[in-house]
Amino acid sequence: MALFYFTLRDGGQVLRDDEGVELPNVAAANVHAIRVAREVMKCDEVNKRSWLLEVLDECGTTVARVPFASVDPTLNHLAPDLRNLVERLAETGARLVKRDSAWTFWH
Repeated sequence: MALFYFTLRDGGQVLRDDEGVELPNVAAANVHAIRVAREVMKCDEVNKRSWLLEVLDECGTTVARVPFASVDPTLNHLAPDLRNLVERLAETGARLVKRDSAWTFWH
């Protein structure tokens, strides 16, 4: 078992997991992150589509990223091209952050 940490980025704030979760491997950590992302955005998908959950290993290295739009079940009815566009727009929106009355990009 390995310890994985999950960092939530909502575009303006970063919420870090200080406790971590023991999981067997990166694949299991990614599945866990997808479940968490779906639970966090439940019933508020439109407003949270631009959020991101990063999976970090014990050394603090990012081993997976789960953009909320990529796992948003309310987009499942869209044609693949349209869904891809929505996902890209959500990612762009997430990187555009207003700070002190000026717009900037973060990554």
